[in-house]
Amino acid sequence: MLCTKCKKDKELKEFYSYSRRCKQCLNEYRNQYRKTEGGRIAAKKRYIKRVNNNKYKENRIRDYIKKKEGNLKILLEYLGRKKIICEKCGYNKSLAAIECHHIDPSQKNGKHDTLSGWLTRLSPSQFQDKIKITAFIFLCANCHAEYHAGLWKNI
Repeated sequence: MLCTKCKKDKELKEFYSYSRRCKQCLNEYRNQYRKTEGGRIAAKKRYIKRVNNNKYKENRIRDYIKKKEGNLKILLEYLGRKKIICEKCGYNKSLAAIECHHIDPSQKNGKHDTLSGWLTRLSPSQFQDKIKITAFIFLCANCHAEYHAGLWKNI
């Protein structure tokens, strides 16, 4: 294949799949471009874009946690408790393992109508309304699975 820069006939393995310049000529061009003002500006833009993207992700995570913590405080105040625990076995190590069991299944609105969904997706006012109209108890994931498997019935 003929290189468009050095005009030498070279083997195919000496070319990148996307370029008509040989690897040597393309690398020389890139090194020269990086030394120019345009190359430095482009590198700076890439760096700024990466930094801003990281800040955006950090802000989203911070807002998510803040919203979840705020709704959790509302829930604890409403229930008059200091912690959320499994009402069958007393498990309280991780809130991630606590699930909300609807006493009346007709109140459940789809598969994603869960405590963690409420804590993260609803605004504080929507969350307050939701917990006031819904009859539920807290169960750890194991007790909740056992209940739905029919291993025990009394709540």
